[in-house]
Amino acid sequence: MTDPASPDRIAVVEALFSYPVKSCAPVSVTQASLSQSGVEHDRQWTIINENGAILTQRDQASMSLIQPAVPDASRLVLTAPNMPILSVAINRKTEIIRLDLWGTAAHGYDQGDEAAAWLAQYFSHPARLILNTKPDQASFNDCCPVSVLSVESLADLNSMLSEPVNMSRFRPSVVISGLGQYAEDTVRQLLGDTLTLQSIRACARCIVVNVDQETGREDGPEPLRTLLSYRSKGTKAIFGQYFAALDSGQLAVGQVLRAVMA
Repeated sequence: MTDPASPDRIAVVEALFSYPVKSCAPVSVTQASLSQSGVEHDRQWTIINENGAILTQRDQASMSLIQPAVPDASRLVLTAPNMPILSVAINRKTEIIRLDLWGTAAHGYDQGDEAAAWLAQYFSHPARLILNTKPDQASFNDCCPVSVLSVESLADLNSMLSEPVNMSRFRPSVVISGLGQYAEDTVRQLLGDTLTLQSIRACARCIVVNVDQETGREDGPEPLRTLLSYRSKGTKAIFGQYFAALDSGQLAVGQVLRAVMA
């Protein structure tokens, strides 16, 4: 076992997730390519409403039930309860649309009327599917391409809740174990065989963590209320850490990472 006093410690990758469509369900993978744009396919698509605003689970909790898949480089497939399967051919030839991502300009290609009709049927209001214009760059993520959370941190939070919550509430990219609760707060770098992840900033949490990702419903004030009671910074609850890949490489479930502590 690694000496806790050592500046470098050992973490194990417990799970890996990609979120091809912003705010929709994750794709769980056993190994993944990571680059400066994050996990492969991560948040390459987003959904906008009739006013051009990006939709998220903050205002459309049922997005968690839309399950994306990227079977090859030419298609995105969407499934959802009581909906037909939608297979969308990737289209990078349409007019470029300018989007506002929390005050930052983003750009995308509209993916057509068939996808728009499917989304409108699911949401019961107009919506359109948009593809990132620059797949080699971080796209429709809120802050940073990769979020890291430890199983120990979730276990500590759950010890304070009357009803434990799943890791899925926090939508991590990489789940780790071995460092202890909240140790991800003080990790400076995570080093793999071919990849370096650099810590950027803490993950500030919003009401999305109150959405049950398996039912698509916001089911009360928890766990955000409890997080705010002991993990607050200003008005925000802090849980997990954002990272960016300094290079391109691979991660796999079960892989051992060297954690360089701050």
